[in-house]
Amino acid sequence: MKMLGYLTNQLFRVIKENRFMSVLGSRINDAPVLFSSQSRMKVAVSDDPYASGISMQNNPLYGIMNPGSICVMGASNRLHSMGTTALLNILGSGFEGPVWVVHPKDRSVQDVKTFRHIESLPEAPDLVVLVIPTVLVPEVLEEAGRKGTRHAVVITAGYNEIGAEGKALQKRIDEVVERYGIRYIGPNCLGFVNARRRINTTTIPYDGRCGGIGFASHSGSYVCQALPYAEGMDLGVGEFISLGNEGNVDVVDALEYFRANEDIKVVGLYLESIRRPRLFRDAARRLSREKPVVALYSGSTPEGSRAAASHTAAVAGSGRIMEGFLRQCGIVQAETSTELFEWLNAFERMPLPRGPRVAILTNSGGPGASMADQVGKSELTLARFSRELREKIGSVLPPTGSAGNPIDLSFSSDMSVYGEKLPRMLAEASDVDAILVYGLGIYATDLWKRIGVRAKGELPTEMVQALKSMLEAQADTMSGALKAGGKPVLAANLDASMDKGVRRMMMKGNIPVYNGPEQAVKALAAMWRYKKMRDNMTI
Repeated sequence: MKMLGYLTNQLFRVIKENRFMSVLGSRINDAPVLFSSQSRMKVAVSDDPYASGISMQNNPLYGIMNPGSICVMGASNRLHSMGTTALLNILGSGFEGPVWVVHPKDRSVQDVKTFRHIESLPEAPDLVVLVIPTVLVPEVLEEAGRKGTRHAVVITAGYNEIGAEGKALQKRIDEVVERYGIRYIGPNCLGFVNARRRINTTTIPYDGRCGGIGFASHSGSYVCQALPYAEGMDLGVGEFISLGNEGNVDVVDALEYFRANEDIKVVGLYLESIRRPRLFRDAARRLSREKPVVALYSGSTPEGSRAAASHTAAVAGSGRIMEGFLRQCGIVQAETSTELFEWLNAFERMPLPRGPRVAILTNSGGPGASMADQVGKSELTLARFSRELREKIGSVLPPTGSAGNPIDLSFSSDMSVYGEKLPRMLAEASDVDAILVYGLGIYATDLWKRIGVRAKGELPTEMVQALKSMLEAQADTMSGALKAGGKPVLAANLDASMDKGVRRMMMKGNIPVYNGPEQAVKALAAMWRYKKMRDNMTI
């Protein structure tokens, strides 16, 4: 009886610990399966290679993301080919190691001397980038393996995502990479960017800011098309990885790579399925205790699920189940691609809020009310100012202003009120945890130029420059005053009405600027949501 009681207790313990994963792992009847069983990973479900901790250098992604030399196959003298654009981005990104090109006919490609075969290269490249016909990939990987190469980027598509013929080719790739110990991202991916090492193997140039955002995506387009978007928003790109079909490197490896990478401050994910859910959960929880993680999941509807299957051979399913799973992992879930990158911007630039109390500073009543309304829809709260703080605020406001929350400056000829005095009061206030600002740079210099044309033909160049300098100085002063209290500060405007120089000055001061009052509130709410999840997370 004692043995029976012991076994019964153990059974209930196992059921309790695994009931959520059991629901995630399978669905009844013909409902879609959330997590893919098509994984080709050789790691057993019960084996977690990262549980005891391994260095970043021992992660399979390290050799891919940090090569000393690169060989490109698939580039040509045709500028419009994907292989050529990948080569040009590698050459143009400032990569300091040798770059070799293999081409069966041309003696040079884009002014780079070519070799007929990988075996004829002067040494084994650390990384091969393949943009070649689908059927040639297995034999080229075989040649690279014989040469001594152990890392690859397979941009070529046409495998598990297209049916039986593609799956047969994928099986041949699996056999080759297992035989030689090759780790690779893809197939059906668009490469990666390592901004700190100045490596870009994608098809889109990137000349923007190097920062602390790590991003792993099942979609190559979300990596590539995010690059010009990142430049425009001044996002701090650290390392962006297109995982594709996840041949033998998947999102679990990416999570652990980013966790061990001290240069990465926040992690973004675009997910269409999760092939190793238990290991994903454990890796995500380890990571989210140390760094914020924001994810966008596609495939929660039947339409999205079918699109994901044809895209990367992913098997997707219930959005509600995935929402609960991501929350259990400590991951903040974005609803749109815009939210994903806007929230990453906030996490990378700002400290986490200590609490939910928000102060709103605006020079326009309507947008301030919109901000307050969005606060009411979130887990944030409007800060209740003490009498002392209200009196201090009221002492500098014009008669038309409001010392409540939102603080509505209305109109003041004293630019230091909005640019320095009020921001410093809020930064130092003990009853405020975070600050939202609306309306900075609303009197944009290009708008004044148009007004000048209507008034007397054209504003003098000196006046335009003086106005520009004044606005940028106000932004610089304001960002310094706001950040004095060590609180998160997010600014917003309607994009067309904001001076671009002012936006740059705010970004230079590390304050993110959003195109609309609601977007700023949502980003701050995501930060508070993550803070609560992290603080409540148990081992």
